[in-house]
Amino acid sequence: MIGKIFPVSVKIAVHVHATEDEKKVLQAIKNVLPREMSIKFSRFVYSGYYGNPIIRFEGTVNKAAHAKKIFEHIMKHIGGITYPGWIVERFDSKQNSLYVRLDKQAAYLGEIKLGWGDDIIHLIFKFPGYLKLDGEMLEKFIKEMKKKSEEL
Repeated sequence: MIGKIFPVSVKIAVHVHATEDEKKVLQAIKNVLPREMSIKFSRFVYSGYYGNPIIRFEGTVNKAAHAKKIFEHIMKHIGGITYPGWIVERFDSKQNSLYVRLDKQAAYLGEIKLGWGDDIIHLIFKFPGYLKLDGEMLEKFIKEMKKKSEEL
């Protein structure tokens, strides 16, 4: 058993394209968070290449206890296609951050699964600098955490 490895913050961001409903996209984010969790999002409006509006929502959780709850919830419930090494691929040891991309459509339907392409919810889990982490250590910890939750 390795020690406890939890993030100290999490940044969540999502784009809403012109063909999407803002409320549904925000609901998708809400669906991947623990029920008791509420995050305040900033709203930014940009113009796409053809002048179409693109809305970006960003929210940051800086309380370590809340970041831990979000991390545990997502890692314990993530499903769909995951593959060996996906955590290692998405961990930046220089930034001590795990970059997770969740499928926005699946999230709206209440599922937590990895996403590809641009129809995603971005999450950046930042780990404390004093932890000398690498992707393999983090992957092992997440697997142990998930296994324990399945045994309960």
